[in-house]
Amino acid sequence: MVKSWEKENSKLYSHVVGDIKMNVTVSIDRLTIIGDIVKERFEETIKNNHYGFIVRKGIAKYPYHSNFYMTDGSILQWTDVHTHRALRYDFNPNKIIKDKKENIHRRSVFDIIKTMKYPEFSRIDIAIDIRNVDLSQYQVIFDKSFKRNYWENGSRRLETLYLGSPKSSYRIRIYDKRLEQKSDDDMQWWRVEIQLRGEKVQEFMKHMNSFCIFNHLKFAKLPIQDIEDIQTRSMIYYLLNNPSEWNHISKNTKTKYKKIISELSKGHEIDIDELYKAESLRIRKELLLWLRIAERNNII
Repeated sequence: MVKSWEKENSKLYSHVVGDIKMNVTVSIDRLTIIGDIVKERFEETIKNNHYGFIVRKGIAKYPYHSNFYMTDGSILQWTDVHTHRALRYDFNPNKIIKDKKENIHRRSVFDIIKTMKYPEFSRIDIAIDIRNVDLSQYQVIFDKSFKRNYWENGSRRLETLYLGSPKSSYRIRIYDKRLEQKSDDDMQWWRVEIQLRGEKVQEFMKHMNSFCIFNHLKFAKLPIQDIEDIQTRSMIYYLLNNPSEWNHISKNTKTKYKKIISELSKGHEIDIDELYKAESLRIRKELLLWLRIAERNNII
């Protein structure tokens, strides 16, 4: 059950699983846009530096020649190497300030994107913030056998989990956001973040309505103690805590244990794809909006 707290396009909503009510926020956390250069606009934007948005210029790593650093931490890169798109802009839409200066900040970001033509994304990060639930107390259920990296504290409490390798075009990061922010707030705050790059970005943009972005990622509280047979109970516990071992059992055995886990988790699951779907239309519209800023340049 999902209940809207504010107006239709709000990022904040509540979600209920069993007897737990959580607060959920879905947002675009990082974007990289690449495109060809509109030379006159690029030169004018750099020279005039409206609102002092550009802090400084620096030398970039190959294939780029120059980095332009902005007040919000975003970076515009330029190159004349013909095998690469001339401009690359990396920014976080969540950092656009939400006060009386928002219009100026947003306009400054727009001005940077307007220096491009034929823009496209090379990276998209989407974040789901979950409050009022401690995800370290849940089992991670994920269909794909991706590389997993865990970080735990001295009490073996999960703090960060990566699904996928650093160089992968598809990677999920799960972490204790309250801990990262060093927040004194008592409310639990976890973030589940998807990072799409390269071919996965193209696949997502082509099939936005049907793309299963979190690959059936779920968190579940499993009452393993309710399984009477100790061998089955031990095997389920072992597989859940050693995900790579799923690759070493037969298809029939895998099906058997997945069915047991599915039955155990009913009514106790946090389905991340479900949380995303509640806000997916707004996210898709927002992504397309960023590209439309420079769309009229395509006829130049």
